[in-house]
Amino acid sequence: MEKLLKEFNVPAKHGSEEELSLWRNHVTPVKNSRRRFRYVANLDKRSAVQEQKAKIGEKLQACFVLYMEELKSTDAGDVLYEWAREAEETLQEDKEKEFLNEASAAGCGSESSQLPLPMISSTYP
Repeated sequence: MEKLLKEFNVPAKHGSEEELSLWRNHVTPVKNSRRRFRYVANLDKRSAVQEQKAKIGEKLQACFVLYMEELKSTDAGDVLYEWAREAEETLQEDKEKEFLNEASAAGCGSESSQLPLPMISSTYP
């Protein structure tokens, strides 16, 4: 075992998959390996998960590119922009009405018209 430890300098954490698999192949004749290597990561599952993440990432990227091209070709970006601008204007009007109602309910009376109105920061130009 000392010979194996001298030959393999595998870090305790975050070792590369090649080093770990090589070390595990040489240490196979261990008694009760399930108990001995209980908390060691399963390299096959780890690589399968990495492959699955890569496939999903490629599919998402392709969908995003197609979606952006569709927006450019159908001129839907302008429609979405106008819809957002209209929604923001109605939201601003609702906030102003709500603020004035609260001010009149609080007893401000005729002074409510002189109160500063809350401004919503516009995220759209």
